[in-house]
Amino acid sequence: MQIMYYIILALVKVVDNIILTGKTILTQKNKAIASSILVVVSQFIFYIIIQQIVEDNNFLSIAIVSIASGIGSYIAFYINKKVSKDTVYINIITSNDRSQMKVFGDYVRAEGIKIVTFDAYSDDLERTLTALVFSNTKEQSIKIDKYIEQHEGFFREIV
Repeated sequence: MQIMYYIILALVKVVDNIILTGKTILTQKNKAIASSILVVVSQFIFYIIIQQIVEDNNFLSIAIVSIASGIGSYIAFYINKKVSKDTVYINIITSNDRSQMKVFGDYVRAEGIKIVTFDAYSDDLERTLTALVFSNTKEQSIKIDKYIEQHEGFFREIV
């Protein structure tokens, strides 16, 4: 019977951590009412858990809830990764060499990465191109980083 109590205590704490992650996701999506409701539920669960730990007055309850918090956080990260979109990385890239920028633009388009190019001027006031590159995933951003590292003469600013 005691084992079942500890299992339930741990599961409740895992659920609490998942609820808190849901609150964070809803806050990021500007869903104030839904986020607030999850805070109320999470706080209710939290105080029930604290009350149980105080009543138990033993180290095992504290250890189980602490470990369950870590497990809940790990599961919450996994859920967050699945439901949240990657950050869009906007790179402003230019070079003093217009033809090098054309090759870069062709590479980016071939990789399926969104790019907008426009006329600009080099340090020597020669006509060149500047590109706005919109990387929707970390993998796309890494491809851009590697390309620039492997080719000299590019200048970049990340927005």
